[in-house]
Amino acid sequence: MLLRKDAGNDETIPRLTGVPNGARGYALLANTGDRRKPFSATAAARSRAGPCYLQRVEIIGALSPDVRAVALLPAAFHPPTRAHEALLRAALGRCDAAIAVLPRTFPHKDYGDVGLAARLDLLRPLVGGAIAAAVSEGGLFLDMARELRCIVPGVEVCLLCGRDAAERIVNWPYEGLPPMAEQLLEYRLLVAARQGEFAAPPHLAHGIEPLALSGDFHEVSSTQVRQHMRDGKPWEHLVPEASLEAVRRLYSPLLVSRNARSL
Repeated sequence: MLLRKDAGNDETIPRLTGVPNGARGYALLANTGDRRKPFSATAAARSRAGPCYLQRVEIIGALSPDVRAVALLPAAFHPPTRAHEALLRAALGRCDAAIAVLPRTFPHKDYGDVGLAARLDLLRPLVGGAIAAAVSEGGLFLDMARELRCIVPGVEVCLLCGRDAAERIVNWPYEGLPPMAEQLLEYRLLVAARQGEFAAPPHLAHGIEPLALSGDFHEVSSTQVRQHMRDGKPWEHLVPEASLEAVRRLYSPLLVSRNARSL
């Protein structure tokens, strides 16, 4: 997922085709063994023996090498919204850095008309300071947490989400993976209220914290942005100001094309 080359390694890593300026590929040692077992990132990072391999990953932005806690916000960002931005900024009250994460492939859908490189381009205006963006090889929270620890061993990993997403996550049938109670020993969930507060089940409370946002974003969603665009309603107030022109530039031609096909 991120972020730095090994100390003493001066190898130049070429920019990946189709990835915005600032995004680069990195060789990363990651565990691909039995994900039901506890994972030692330190051991994986020090040895190529066992179930490890090299992956290609991208990062936009730069984080301090001294980070102790990092928040990850996995989402489709189709497009980024003010709610996404609020989650990232709120997480900085709890963690040293926050990263907007796009999986290289989604578990149950594809990227459609707006591909991975384009969505990274939409996130780029939000990057700066302690906020970054990245691409993960794995699509599950557990995969993302383990990828991060391969690069920053010992870092505390927090996953950001809203109440609706948290309910799906804790009730997901994780076949072949550790149950949620065990996963929460490897990362923590920071959950923001969204059309109601999230009540953590007692057996999962050890790994779940509430996250307070700086405003009311209950009705803000990427789906709402696209729907407002299709209906000709104002949508600009739903997306981050920094991303406004990028969203308009990317999505307006798609809407014209779709409307033409519907005639």
